[in-house]
Parts: sequence; C-alpha cells; structure tokens
Amino acid sequence: MNSILSNPKRDMSSKNGKAGFYDYYASFSPSFVRDTLSYLDLKKDSRILDPWNGSGTTTQVAQEMGYPTIGYDINPVMVIVAKSKKTDPDLAVSLHTLCLEIMNKAKRYRKGSQTDHEPLETWFYPETAGVIRKLERAIQHLLISETYSLLLAGAALKPISSLAAFFYVALFRSLRDLANPFFCTNPTWIKKPKQKEERVLAQADLIYHLFQHYVQEMANLLGQSQRVNSRCASKPILELADSKEIPLPNESIQAVISSPPYCTRIDYTVATSLELALLGCAEQTDVKRLREKTIGSPVIRKEDLNIQENWGAACLDTLEKIRLHAAKASQSYYYKTYTQYFTSVYQSLQEISRVLKNDGSCVLVVQDSYYKDIHVNLAAIIEQMGQTLTWQLALQEDFPAKQNMAGLNSRSAHYRKTTMATESVLIFNKRGGGV
Repeated sequence: MNSILSNPKRDMSSKNGKAGFYDYYASFSPSFVRDTLSYLDLKKDSRILDPWNGSGTTTQVAQEMGYPTIGYDINPVMVIVAKSKKTDPDLAVSLHTLCLEIMNKAKRYRKGSQTDHEPLETWFYPETAGVIRKLERAIQHLLISETYSLLLAGAALKPISSLAAFFYVALFRSLRDLANPFFCTNPTWIKKPKQKEERVLAQADLIYHLFQHYVQEMANLLGQSQRVNSRCASKPILELADSKEIPLPNESIQAVISSPPYCTRIDYTVATSLELALLGCAEQTDVKRLREKTIGSPVIRKEDLNIQENWGAACLDTLEKIRLHAAKASQSYYYKTYTQYFTSVYQSLQEISRVLKNDGSCVLVVQDSYYKDIHVNLAAIIEQMGQTLTWQLALQEDFPAKQNMAGLNSRSAHYRKTTMATESVLIFNKRGGGV
C-alpha cells in the first residue's frame, strides 16, 4: 500500500536551501511538511502552529507555501535557528560583505568578554573563548543593539532579526566544529573535558576562517532557497514559549504540525550546551532550569506525581509495567521520569486542543521506544490521550526508523533482539469543544 505522506525522517530536502542551515537531530523533512499541508488542503488564511518548533521546518515550509505561521520552542537556541530561516534569499549576495564587517569590528575589541565567568571556558581556553565572544559581541552591536547583553534569552530574543539570527547560526556551527573532540556517537550529547588542559585552544585566524566559511556556505544555501509565497502577508511569529503554556487565544489555530519530544530520554538541552554557553547561559542556573522544564529530560523535577485516568489505558499499563520491572531503579528514577514525560505531554495536548479551532487538525509525528523489554507504544498512547480531548484519528501512517536512540545503546541487546523503531504520523481532527 502506497503512503499518502512522505517519510518524516530527514532526507535530501533537509540538506538543501534553508533546511541545511543547522543539522538538528530531532527535525523532520521539509518534503513531509509540504505533503502534509497539501493533504490538509487548508485555506490560505489558515494559521499553522508548531508548539515544538525546533529548527523551524514547519514554520519555514508553511510560510513558503503562503500560510501565516507561529512557532514556539522552549530552547532559545532553537528559536534563533528558526529565525535564521526567515532570512530573505535576496540578501545572499550581501552576506559576505557583512561578514567581513562583523569580523573587522570583532578584531577591534580589546577584550572578548564582559563577564567574570565565561560559560564558553568549559570547553575552550580563555584566549579561544575570548575570540568567539568578540564575534558574538560584534553581531549584537551591528545587527541588534549598541547596548551589549550577554544573555540572549526570554524577552531579549524578540529584537533578534532573521539577519542577526543567520550570523548567530554561522557562529553556532563554528563552535561545534571547534569542539568536535567532545562529541560522541550519541548525536544528542556533548562531553565536557575532565581536565582544564583538555580544553580546545584554537588560534584567532582559524576561528575567523571557520565563521567566514559557514557564513558563505549558508549564503549559498540561502541563494538556493524558495521565495516566500507573496500571498502570505503576515510574518511568521517565532518566539520562546513552553508547549504547556501556549500564549495564544482559544480556538485561534486551524492546524498544528509538530513532533513532541520522543520518549527516549533525549536531553535536548545538553545537545545545545555549546550554543547556550554562547548565549551566556550559566550551567548551574539557566541550563539547569531549562533541563528541568524540557519535556523528556532525564532530570527529575521536584514535584508531586499525579497520574490521571484520562491518559488512557495504554499509558497507565505502560507506567505500571515500568514500575514493576525488576531492573534497578525501575520503580524510583525511571518510573518518575516516564511519569513526568506523560504529565507534560498531556498538558501540552490540552493546550493544543485549547488553541485549536473546533474543525482544526493536529498532525503529530511520534516514535515508539522500549524501556528494557517493555514496549512504549507512543502512537497508541497519544491516540488515547487525544480521544479524551474529543480528537478523532483521521489517518495513521507508520514508517520504519532504523536510526534511533536504541541503536546507539549496546546494552539494549540484553533485553531484545531488534533495535528497529516505528515512526508514526498521526492526523487528528478536533470535533466539539474539547480542551
């Protein structure tokens, strides 16, 4: 049987145009979003929301197709990445000159940092961190404000233009290149040096060269990008927000296209540690709070666990099996992390239902997983949660996911023979006044 939709997994369309700006593990392909919007066949004034916007694939493609779009993410790094994709392709020819201007301004600064504690020094020697900070400071001064602010989080993200975001992403990529020794087989993790002597020491010329290289590479991708459909008069809204508290009025959205964080204990915050350090986020305060708030984080929050019947039988049965499992820490740490996950997911679905119009559609990409030998059928769990919100499942398409977190864990073979996973596309229609 032929699929109606394309596989949501990243494909060649994820490397071309603006989609190639930033390699994000959790993103899905632009071709999937195009297929989905064509399938939904919405009016061009329909507002599209992605409450877990990540690298901004939904908002980028929907805008290019002429729809007014809104994207929220709890991680300031991903808001900047999404904003970079708003950059007008007509600017591609001017970016090299602006890059030289940024570098020249950075070289004129006497000091690379204006803080007693430089977060980048976790991975880099002070001299290297100082050069990186000079570049970040120059981007701010030339493209945001003459008043330099180290921490670009919360309300401070709003004045960041797509052009400023473009150069931030180029600097993000330079950082990841420099810190390559600290990356491992897990694409969502970055190590920290055990000794200060293990930190990276890079010459200023190399740092400037990398920055210029990525600006040029992204400019080339931008030049290949599709122009925004002229029928879309409104600019996309890309802001920092928690999916459990969506800052929109009731019944204001026609369709949601998104992918909630998978139930695989991926630490999305740690995955962007370098970029958060560039934004000035201190590890023991800002990063810690973000880890606690991010859905699917392996960090235990200090809160009461209240399991609800309306999560559905599939969810409750899965939690009970985890609680009773013989493996160490099953009924303590792991039971708590899974309960936290389902608590946050259900709260988010309630918020989505609140802002979704009564004839609206919600498209979610989810992936199943395992706790030891216990199958966590996230598609079935989300479907049952949706039923309690008066959502009707209109379509489900399943795709094999060969590359997944289980395949990276050699210990999983102790509990099961296969590391294959299934990625499911669930399309719901909201009926009635469920919230």
